[in-house]
Amino acid sequence: MLQVKPTPLHCLLSLLSLLFFIIPGKSQVQVNLGAATLYGQQAYGATATLYHPSSSTSFSVGYDGRLLLGARENFSFGRWDMSAGTQTFTFLSEQIGQGFSCVCISARRPPNAKTRIQAFAGLTGAGYFLPFVFGFSNQPLRLGAGLIVDHDLNKHIRISTLDAISGSLVTAIGGAEYHIDRKFQANVSAGLFNGARFWQGSGEFTIDGASIFAFHQSYLFPYVSTNNSIGMAWSHDLGLASVSLSGSVNDGTFAGIHTRGENAGAGLRISFLNIQSNYFRTEHQQFLFHSIQERLNRHFMISQNITQARQSSVGFGGGYSSNRVSISLTRQISYILTGKYVQSTAISVSFVLRDIQIQAQTVSDPFSGKTRYLVTSQSFWGTPSGQVGPYPVHRRFKLGKLLYFGSCLTQDQKPMQCSVDLGRAGVAISNSEGLFEIHSDKKANGIKVEVINPGNWRVRVSEPKEDQPIRISVERT
Repeated sequence: MLQVKPTPLHCLLSLLSLLFFIIPGKSQVQVNLGAATLYGQQAYGATATLYHPSSSTSFSVGYDGRLLLGARENFSFGRWDMSAGTQTFTFLSEQIGQGFSCVCISARRPPNAKTRIQAFAGLTGAGYFLPFVFGFSNQPLRLGAGLIVDHDLNKHIRISTLDAISGSLVTAIGGAEYHIDRKFQANVSAGLFNGARFWQGSGEFTIDGASIFAFHQSYLFPYVSTNNSIGMAWSHDLGLASVSLSGSVNDGTFAGIHTRGENAGAGLRISFLNIQSNYFRTEHQQFLFHSIQERLNRHFMISQNITQARQSSVGFGGGYSSNRVSISLTRQISYILTGKYVQSTAISVSFVLRDIQIQAQTVSDPFSGKTRYLVTSQSFWGTPSGQVGPYPVHRRFKLGKLLYFGSCLTQDQKPMQCSVDLGRAGVAISNSEGLFEIHSDKKANGIKVEVINPGNWRVRVSEPKEDQPIRISVERT
């Protein structure tokens, strides 16, 4: 029998053929197409979501060595957000999660409530989490169910419980989180994860430009490993320049073998110039890594780095950012769980072409240090009827003319990649620092924000005032 291996084009054409017959005339359609090696093997596929005024329908087709097919319906039932069909479902508790792919029905209480509840029940398989396809890995289906409850005791303390079962695998986790503004935060989780005991915790204290942090992580898959880290960072603004110091120690186990790594660094920023030197040491390696970044103007940045070891090396990188395009190529150092520091080339590309958003990036595997990649594209078709779409942020503001600027950050001030659409004034993608600018001769007639980073996000947009930036706050749901 003749077998034809699907390609990304086959996946997209199959999906478009299906949409041609089922798409209502006034629905808005979001299409995601992508390829990745995040799981160590080539995977690609496409997902389409049809948004209606009070519900949405999703279809997915992909290939990772076998054909992946999926479909689901999202709708509201009273105060609950419901999903039925093929879906990926992740329970999170203090950064610890139990992930499933399932043919099931799930329910989620809106995340702005003081008590948040998520639940599912159905046939489950191993989790398969990519932003452009949903389906099953090559694992048998099992009956499963789960429940997670988050409760805010007050504005500083949050507690949570996670209980799930998938076939004979049982998970029961309790967690708590405590924070005081941005000065101090700590969390801890403990219990059974798929029948194996574990605990995990972290804490960070920040004051006057200095921070001290510590954490413990347990890994159960693909290798039983632990990682303990303690470190500090300090920075001080001198007016025309700023200085910084940092250091950390990693200590843990990997498949029963003890691992340890240490690093320390210092930096100096003067106007457009940023100079950084770091020392890295493990049992089998030690080296110095120096980097210089120069911002030539608001669009271009170049970087140079020197590695001093038994065999020294020199590298170069750079970046470009504008309203619609953001490109960067840099060298980075990562500590992997086998107990060594590895260098890798980090590439990030994102751009907007009319209604199409495309993003490509590389990531380092935390176990092997190998470079993996992820490429995704997203586009919208059709004219929405009422308030539809994945991100309910479509508010009309009376904005100023010519220059629009702002930031897209998480609640803890980490930069996010967002697409900011100001209607007639144009579209911008935030850069690696979360900042964006739009220069236009036309007055903005609205604002629509879409988060490019994979995942589910809640977005808040501050209403701009005259001569003040647009502030976008992003939070994972």
